[in-house]
This record gives sequence, C-alpha cells and structure tokens, in this order.
Amino acid sequence: MTLDADQNAFLAAHRWALIATISPSLRPQVTMVAYYWDGHDIILSTKRTTTKWANVVHHREICITVTDGEQCLSVYGLGEAIDTDPDRARLTDRLLASLLPEHAAILAADIDEGLDATDRVIVRLTPQRAVGRI
Repeated sequence: MTLDADQNAFLAAHRWALIATISPSLRPQVTMVAYYWDGHDIILSTKRTTTKWANVVHHREICITVTDGEQCLSVYGLGEAIDTDPDRARLTDRLLASLLPEHAAILAADIDEGLDATDRVIVRLTPQRAVGRI
C-alpha cells in the first residue's frame, strides 16, 4: 500500500508512536516507541525480552498510531520480526540516524555494546491500511 502525500509527510515529521500488538491470549498491548518511516515501512527497535516482540512473533498484525495534538494517523499492517544481521544492523543504524541526540542515547549505547549482547531486534511494519485525521 502507498500512503498519500499528507500521510507520508505526517509520518516523516514525527518520531514517536504507540504500537499496539496482540498477545497470545488475544489481549491488546500498547507501548510508546521511537520509529523511523523510510517511505515504505515503519521501523522500530526493541529488545527480544519485551512483550511487544513476543506478541509480534506470535501474532503479526500490529498498529502504529502517531499523534500530534488533535491530529493522528493509525497505520495497520503485518509486523516482521528481524533478529539477524545484516538487515537488523542496517535498519538499527537508519533508526538511530533519524532520532534526536537526546532520544538516541539508549539505542547508541546498545549498538556500541553489540546488538546480540543487548538483545536488540527490529520490527518492520509494512502498511496495509492507514486511517486518521491529519
């Protein structure tokens, strides 16, 4: 799916979103995450030990919602769990480069220590549907 120009610009202008995943017991789980929009996919980094990672591995349908005042955009699609290099390293570097320095510190420290050592992984959301008020 291709997002329209307004949706694309809105995602590109922001870095924080809520990700909603589905647990094995079919309960929703929502977490705030930093993300990177590459014009095709939404990229986020997490740790292998998080609930959201386990949920994406178990049930790939996810939603990312970006808000800004009264504007919001929800992007629905399938999450891809990426836990091996070179894709994980390349996407982690892209996400890091998109963040403000004060937001990038934790991710940068994990990169320096090693993605395997810190259990750092990537979730890539390929949009299937987008709805919102922007």
